[in-house]
Amino acid sequence: MAERLQFHEVLRAELQELCGSDLEKEALAPRGSTESQSQYEQRILHAAERSGTTALCLSGGGIRSATFALGVMQGLARFGLLNRFHYLSSVSGGGYIASWLTAWRHCADDQSVREGLNVAVETGREAQQITGIRADSNYLTPQLGLFSADTWTVVALYVRNLLLNWMLFVPFFMGCLMLPRLCAAVLNCLHRGKFTAMCSLLSTVTGEQVCADGWFDIARLLGAAAALIGLSFSVYGRFRRAGNWLTDSRFRITVLLPLVASGALLTIAATVVTDPDIPLYGGAGWGAVVYLLAWALGRLSSRSRTDPSERQIEWVDVFWWMVSGAVVGTLATVEMQIIAASLPPGRAGAIVPAAVTLGLSGFVTAYLVGELLYVGLASFSRKGNMDREWLARSSGWLVAAAVTWLILSAAALYAPDGLQQMHRLSAWIVTAAGGLSGLATLLLGSSGLTAATKAAQLVKSVPLMRLTSAAAVIFAILLSAGLALLNQQLELALRHALRSHATAAGAPALLQSVAQSGAAVVFIDALLGVGLIALAFILSRFININRFSMHALYRNRLVRAFLGAARGSARKTADPFTGFDPKDDLKLAQLTPRSNPGRLFHVINTALNVVSSGNRAWQERKAESFTMTRLHCGCDNPAVGYRPTLLYGGDGGLSLGTAMAISGAAVSPNQGYNSSPLVSFLLMLFNVRLGWWLGNPRDAVTYKREGPVFSLSPALRELAGETRDDFRYIYLSDGGHFENLGLYEMIRRRCRLIVVSDAGCDPHCTFEDLGNAVRKVFIDFGVSIEFNKLEIRERQNPPVPGMRFAVGSIRYPGSAVPGWLLYLKPTYQGTERADIRSYASASPDFPHESTTDQWFSESQLESYRALGATIAEFVCSGGAGVGPGENPADLTLEELETVVNDLLRGPVRAHWQTAP
Repeated sequence: MAERLQFHEVLRAELQELCGSDLEKEALAPRGSTESQSQYEQRILHAAERSGTTALCLSGGGIRSATFALGVMQGLARFGLLNRFHYLSSVSGGGYIASWLTAWRHCADDQSVREGLNVAVETGREAQQITGIRADSNYLTPQLGLFSADTWTVVALYVRNLLLNWMLFVPFFMGCLMLPRLCAAVLNCLHRGKFTAMCSLLSTVTGEQVCADGWFDIARLLGAAAALIGLSFSVYGRFRRAGNWLTDSRFRITVLLPLVASGALLTIAATVVTDPDIPLYGGAGWGAVVYLLAWALGRLSSRSRTDPSERQIEWVDVFWWMVSGAVVGTLATVEMQIIAASLPPGRAGAIVPAAVTLGLSGFVTAYLVGELLYVGLASFSRKGNMDREWLARSSGWLVAAAVTWLILSAAALYAPDGLQQMHRLSAWIVTAAGGLSGLATLLLGSSGLTAATKAAQLVKSVPLMRLTSAAAVIFAILLSAGLALLNQQLELALRHALRSHATAAGAPALLQSVAQSGAAVVFIDALLGVGLIALAFILSRFININRFSMHALYRNRLVRAFLGAARGSARKTADPFTGFDPKDDLKLAQLTPRSNPGRLFHVINTALNVVSSGNRAWQERKAESFTMTRLHCGCDNPAVGYRPTLLYGGDGGLSLGTAMAISGAAVSPNQGYNSSPLVSFLLMLFNVRLGWWLGNPRDAVTYKREGPVFSLSPALRELAGETRDDFRYIYLSDGGHFENLGLYEMIRRRCRLIVVSDAGCDPHCTFEDLGNAVRKVFIDFGVSIEFNKLEIRERQNPPVPGMRFAVGSIRYPGSAVPGWLLYLKPTYQGTERADIRSYASASPDFPHESTTDQWFSESQLESYRALGATIAEFVCSGGAGVGPGENPADLTLEELETVVNDLLRGPVRAHWQTAP
């Protein structure tokens, strides 16, 4: 079994592959026995700095970025620069064309690739690899038209996958909505007007006398015991200081769950009490005693793990804690009196839903009031702010539990009758509103206008985010109401079937007795709730969460358009009906270049979503960088690590197509810093997701699997935004959800010279992606990137010539030799070729048309490609450009640095253009 690796081991392997012969053997030697781990890591980083590695970064931006980057690569290849880069780092749309180049280099030697990139300049005929990209510029639906086979294939695939996903979600949500109905049925059975009949039935079944006396005391005692457990763990967590013990998940299990159970048991006690006049002083005494015992148990258990300065008991705090308990007991008693008095014989059916809806939430709210009172009374406690913060977080969970139960039970118990009582026209209006709200969420929630970075929110997306969130709430409410109505009809149908069998001739007496009692409803509701949830889990074993998302649809078409094109004339085995060829998509670990394996080492950047991460410093990021290469896949996080690509993600490892599609999974419920909880719910529900679940490299079992064995658990995590890096499975999406230039990982690898092609959608030149990358590399690595002139301007009307590039200086910590960064960005000057100017005149948004446009026309694709080539040739030629028939001399990357630095001082005439 391969060991899990950390980043310095991965970097060591890459350096051996890329420039091992140029470094001393000692620089990349394994860790010595006398060498500390930190010394070893520093030695590898210093070796990376001395190696002088270089990188070409291709940004995200869909098909726009891919075609612009194609032109940039052609321009670099024309000057002999493309194959001089050690690394090829790609994100999202840049990964389309980078993967195309990687696949082409696997099939042909570098000289043939270079000649193929610019063969049209000399012969007038393009290489088949480029012609194939032009043929599939509309890669999602190559054949356009409402009645084309491609269009309806996409529709059929989406509908099929949506229905399969609903086979998981609908039974599960229906089962959850059965819980309040089950509680209502139980309370109806336990109500004192029917309790005697139930006891008689139990006596008949068991053959022993069962009476109602004492059930109130038993239920109240169990409720007090549950409260004692939860409060004891709460006190223990507040005072324990040694070790990271009471996390959010443990708090929910050890504190919140017992308190909720206590509320349910007290609701039952109020239902079965035979005397509604429960004395208040008794409740106050019960509360004070329970709180005192909880304090004693929690403090005694945590004493050995408490800071010595806090071991002294402050008896004033204990007194106020008991007072708070007395108030909680009094409030609970008052609520029990209200419930008991509201359930007279004969009218219980109308009151029970209210008792279910408000009862448990009311008791949980009583515990909340107790915490608030204690915080106020003990405000001068020596524990001070930290204790108040702890109790505030605890109160937050209590509020969440109370509100969640209130909404769930209201939807389950009141929504069905509300829908049935509506006039038919009103019902149609409600249905239409639900459909429109869902459609609004899908269209706006998956658009680039709802980015959740703070800058984007302040500038452009607050109104859209609010609109999308409101639409998601409306749709979720109406969906819950519809499923609750379906639950009600199923319950009525099963009750009718049971009664029909009970009244049939020869039916057993016991069946007749059960069918006429409230126990029948309890049995039916329990059967439905458990059965529906069990059905969802069983189906999740067979319905793979990865295979039946939109990812497969997206990946297959990307593979056909780009990896298929890379094979050129070798692509002869495609299915004549579908156009797909299984040989197009090779395993990532097998993609060794045919020549010069030490160059253009492809690093595919994705985002590991940590939307619910406990790291508060990542509340805006909500993601980590996760890379895939032909050697290793993983993340530089000790909790994740790296695994060999050959073993990661299934038999033979991930394929290039899968890695490319994950890196471009822009539309996803969990999408790094773009994540929104309400929008995530609807996007997941409607299967609008391109992300991919894989095993966590830290887990010795799951990292070898293609995905989760049971789909329901990860699906619910994705739906609720509960993605983390410490689960057995992790959720990967578009690399742009973390960093959209591919620059972050190249800085981590200490590259000395970096060229960045940034074709992200940035019409106003706010440099959001560049700023995001510069900020993160400084925070995470202490590396500063400073630009001398960042004067690239947005398109003007009429066009105004300006800068097409920028140069930055990279300062690595502890290094006296600065790195160099060349930044290229699509700009329109009005001096470009006639075909580019023609297209720009027809499209005012060029060269920053929306990323949602993934259906490029021939003129659109060529305009972006030609613009990329023009800018690259302009920079490499020192501002002179390359005209038809001109054959520029090859440059080294060091010469490129000199040419560009000279260009900053003014354009020069290239030597091959100078007259002899």
